[in-house]
Amino acid sequence: PGSTVFAISPQSTLDKSLVPWEMRYKKVWERDFSGPFGDAALASQGAGEVHVMFDPYVAPDAGHAARFTGANVTFWRCPLLGHRLGSSLQQMGILQDIATGAISGSLTPQQFRRLLRRRHDFARYQRELANLALERGHPQLARKVCDYVLRQRDDRYFRRLRQRL
Repeated sequence: PGSTVFAISPQSTLDKSLVPWEMRYKKVWERDFSGPFGDAALASQGAGEVHVMFDPYVAPDAGHAARFTGANVTFWRCPLLGHRLGSSLQQMGILQDIATGAISGSLTPQQFRRLLRRRHDFARYQRELANLALERGHPQLARKVCDYVLRQRDDRYFRRLRQRL
């Protein structure tokens, strides 16, 4: 009670009756999640502050995040960085700044967006952006992403993608 929670791509619970759409983590489906800490969305309601970081394009992660409904919850959306969000933020060199700021209460939405702009030069984000553009029927946008990346560096993935476009 009263603590500050900082959760990255959290699983609110693995109780299949509460999250029937969760198809990952099959090894634990048979376990009992009925205890007082079996549902983080409920258990966290007594916390002082809850910071939830997630990629809204990862449907299961967005579903878990949506289950955190308390007035004490702040959502930090990290589009196109995937489920391994923590490792992405660490590789970009911004995880510590975000975590420290969120936990201390000093992180503002403007600071967060400024830090998250580093993803524009992050390979995982660039691939996800190009793939999403293609998936949604925007090959011109995917081509622009390829051209941007290839102006920055020689990248085999984007060279091949650009040739296909």
